[in-house]
Amino acid sequence: MREIKFRALLKGKKPTWEYSDEIGLPKFFTKLAGDCYIPESVGQYIGLPDKNGQEIYEGDVVNYYASVGYKVETPVVVAWGIKSHGWSLKCKLNEKGVKLKYYALPNSKYIEVIGDKFSNPELLE
Repeated sequence: MREIKFRALLKGKKPTWEYSDEIGLPKFFTKLAGDCYIPESVGQYIGLPDKNGQEIYEGDVVNYYASVGYKVETPVVVAWGIKSHGWSLKCKLNEKGVKLKYYALPNSKYIEVIGDKFSNPELLE
């Protein structure tokens, strides 16, 4: 059975992540009610670890290796793919101006979490 978890970024002098393995978002939001959290930062655990064993969450910025040793040049974001109806890697324009789209989420041994789009927006520039 897949493990259901969520996380949200709490505001403050030093923003911190709050994690919950409680089933369902209503309980998670109730838990965060007294704290100020960044609503768009709420993300779900996708149920897979990256190649280093780190849990992958929605909103994580990852390096994607199309095959062993071959890194796609632009870091990508883990997101729900509307067309794929599943977890995907959302891409943008690369430095050559080539339009990159959603990749279906590959085997997680080809993914390495390098940060998240909320704490590390510079990774996507």
